[in-house]
Amino acid sequence: WLMGASLGTAYIYMVESPDIDHQACDDMRLAIRHAAMKAGPATLLALSLLSAPFTRMKLLVAVGLLLSALGDAFLAVEVCEDQSPLFLAGLVSFLLGHVFYIIAFALTSSPTPPRSLSLASTAPFLAAAGVLLYLLLPEVPAPLFAPVVVYAAVLSSMNICAASRVGGQWGSKTSQLLGMAGAIVFLVSDATLAIDRFKKSWEVPHAHTVVLITYYISQYLLAASAATADASKALKKD
Repeated sequence: WLMGASLGTAYIYMVESPDIDHQACDDMRLAIRHAAMKAGPATLLALSLLSAPFTRMKLLVAVGLLLSALGDAFLAVEVCEDQSPLFLAGLVSFLLGHVFYIIAFALTSSPTPPRSLSLASTAPFLAAAGVLLYLLLPEVPAPLFAPVVVYAAVLSSMNICAASRVGGQWGSKTSQLLGMAGAIVFLVSDATLAIDRFKKSWEVPHAHTVVLITYYISQYLLAASAATADASKALKKD
């Protein structure tokens, strides 16, 4: 039921957020409600994993989801003040969330690199990060320059680690594919958000909706990857 509640909260937030984004700036209670609604889906997904039989992958992904929820809350309030410290706080929260996803994928990867961890599978993610930074960095404010570069590197690493599980002996095939799909969709979501925020000369149609839909899909896929990992092959609590 927590998964269902998360889906319902995500839908309500997507429907209401365009109307309350800027209204929340003038009403603290509305701002808190706005932040809670945005953070709700990831929080409920984390709780659904924590309430299931324990594996380290579930725990690590749940922590990543909770950090993402914290980032959601920061960014929900940040809309009132462009380039405020809250944007940086949100960026750091998501970065730490990716670190936990990386650890989760690394701990459920093969001891020896599988064939999927090759130049053919890593190059697209490195190329995507390189192109995105090339397009965005000239327009990124100086205080955010280094954090944006570090975030792009960590996000690319998360995608590479997710791809490295595919074809390996740890975890179910379903879990491997869901994890890689979740990482890729997360990359699409963040790339759309970054272009819409920093590349002022480009207009991304329906950017707000695209970012939210891809973001929530990515979180569900990552949670599903942890939930469907083969417990007999995942690293479990002793």
